[in-house]
Amino acid sequence: MVFDIRPARTEDIEQIVPWTSDTFDWGDYVPERLPVWLDDHNATVLVTTMEDQPVGLVHGLMLTSTEAWLEAARVHPDHRRIGLGNALNTAGVEWAAKQGARVVRLAVVDGNQPAITQVLALGYRQTSVWAYCELAPAPTPDTGVRPGTTADVDAAWMSWSTSDLHRAARGLIALGWQWRTARPQDLVEGVDEGRFFQSPQGWLLADQVDTKVMHSLWLSTAPEDAPEFLKGVLGLAADLSTDSVKVKTPSLPWMTEAMRRAGGEPSEILIFSKSI
Repeated sequence: MVFDIRPARTEDIEQIVPWTSDTFDWGDYVPERLPVWLDDHNATVLVTTMEDQPVGLVHGLMLTSTEAWLEAARVHPDHRRIGLGNALNTAGVEWAAKQGARVVRLAVVDGNQPAITQVLALGYRQTSVWAYCELAPAPTPDTGVRPGTTADVDAAWMSWSTSDLHRAARGLIALGWQWRTARPQDLVEGVDEGRFFQSPQGWLLADQVDTKVMHSLWLSTAPEDAPEFLKGVLGLAADLSTDSVKVKTPSLPWMTEAMRRAGGEPSEILIFSKSI
């Protein structure tokens, strides 16, 4: 089977959308995001083509000067199991190396055994497992959660960097559905933007707190404090008139139990990395 790999073009969108709209039970994010990705000069969208018709794609981007992320690997249903996915991943890694990346990461939902087998065969290794769930805000008389200040950053970073959460995360932070190495500057920026919170039970770095969904990017708490900490976070979300809270955290038994006690049903996502 003859195929080529090239950067995606705007005119490819119309041909890609039909076979990337129903990838999952809930649909797919690719049709909505594809035009945005094509306008991002710090990223790439690569497509495999047959007779110049796109039949596979992958999105690659640099999260730092040395850390790359690959996502949205899709192959047309009529052209699977002929090596297109492997070829796209290899091309994505080559692109990342040219940008200066030293490591490439990607995520696979737990239970997707074909994808897990594929990335392991491509030389990736599983580096961390994350739990995620969606929780409903719940008003409380006093959440105990307050906006953090720059004076809180050192204590928060020290707590996290010496914790089981840090070890299980391998030092990573979740930026939506992309992971990179966390930095103290992330917390400082959170303070400046009103996204960093503290309580007696822990610290939270959130995103999009001014919309209807609060996403947790980073948190630090202890096993004995986690249930009360999440309760406080849900109270904070209620105070902010948020519709839901999406929590991502390294998958530790005490953390997933706290999620369940807060009304969530945690699922797991596996993070794989490859040095280049």
